[in-house]
Amino acid sequence: MSKAGFSLIELMIVLAVMTILAAIAVPSFLNARMAANEGAAIQTLRTIVSAEVVYSQLHTDQFGTFQQLVDEKYLDERFVSSQASNGYLYTENANVIGAPPVANIDTPNGYRINADPATPNTSGRWDYGVAADGVIRWGSAPPPNQTSGAPIG
Repeated sequence: MSKAGFSLIELMIVLAVMTILAAIAVPSFLNARMAANEGAAIQTLRTIVSAEVVYSQLHTDQFGTFQQLVDEKYLDERFVSSQASNGYLYTENANVIGAPPVANIDTPNGYRINADPATPNTSGRWDYGVAADGVIRWGSAPPPNQTSGAPIG
């Protein structure tokens, strides 16, 4: 008389093997997702720099706010909402330290954009920032001014 199916021991061994594989794969997947979020944050900052350069060329060397860049279709709507994009939150700081003052505050002549992880050490490990010089910098906390932080090559 033969039995069809698997014994309880066989099923437990398969379950143990699957658990071990999941324990190995999940951290690798989470690290890969963090790295992808960080790469997307850097690329998004490059896109913002390009938008600012084009805007400033058309507006007598004045940089635009997120709202102005969205209104003129240089950036999309995600920058005027407070929602995270690819695990990062983007904030702007117009008329930063070191930029000469202007009469019209609504049109900044300097800027600083920060990209901070929405959930630190889960959606990203590093904070990134870019200023009017176009150099993207990174660190474990937002750089205090527009030119501090380690530059990304």
